[in-house]
Amino acid sequence: MVGGGAHLMVAKASAKAEAIQNLSAETDWIASSQGRLAMTAGRQPRTTQ
Repeated sequence: MVGGGAHLMVAKASAKAEAIQNLSAETDWIASSQGRLAMTAGRQPRTTQ
């Protein structure tokens, strides 16, 4: 099994890179959502009468 360790290292590096990318996208989404919440925090909801 020569080179088997190299394949495992590449797979682990790929999985790590994907996890970092997913975390980055999630962080961007959270920051965006918090920004929208901050923009609407002082507004009163509309009421229909």
